[in-house]
Amino acid sequence: MEGILRLRGGSYFDPWATGFAYTRRDFDTLAKIGGRLGFGYRRGAFGIDVGYAAVASINRLVGTDQGQVRPINGAKNGRPIGNDGKLLPATNEGSYKGFTHLLSFGVTLTFDELFGPMRPIRFGNSYEPGYVPRGEEPKEDEKTGPDRKDDDKKDDAEKDKDKDRDKDEKPKKPKKDLDLPPDEPTPLK
Repeated sequence: MEGILRLRGGSYFDPWATGFAYTRRDFDTLAKIGGRLGFGYRRGAFGIDVGYAAVASINRLVGTDQGQVRPINGAKNGRPIGNDGKLLPATNEGSYKGFTHLLSFGVTLTFDELFGPMRPIRFGNSYEPGYVPRGEEPKEDEKTGPDRKDDDKKDDAEKDKDKDRDKDEKPKKPKKDLDLPPDEPTPLK
């Protein structure tokens, strides 16, 4: 089975976004540790990729009387004060933890390979398909592959004629305008 198999892996650490007292229930502000694995297989113009990521949130405990996230009271201009004038209780006290599983799939279709032969590549690495070192001509099958159209060959012949014609012509020097007097310097005051 001919093709290219790619394996991927990685990990990361994302630090917490808030201190313990400002931990929120509506946003995941906990520190996270993540790991990822994946593989891809490519054959010809078609490729498929599969990946998995596991993201663990580091547990956090916001103790009694430590939370600072409180409800707002619209009747008191948005302040966290009750109608009796006392501070409203914190809503974020408790234990927080989380774990996320991510599974992803991808499909790739490369149109260049699907609809025609590869063009010679004059940059990159010698082990890549289609690589031709600078100064060398591509092999005959790379230049005129079986899928290549006759119109493309005619276009290439016309380009070659244009190149030959350009080589024979000497570069033209710009003409000076002799009818105008030369610029004179302005006198100093």
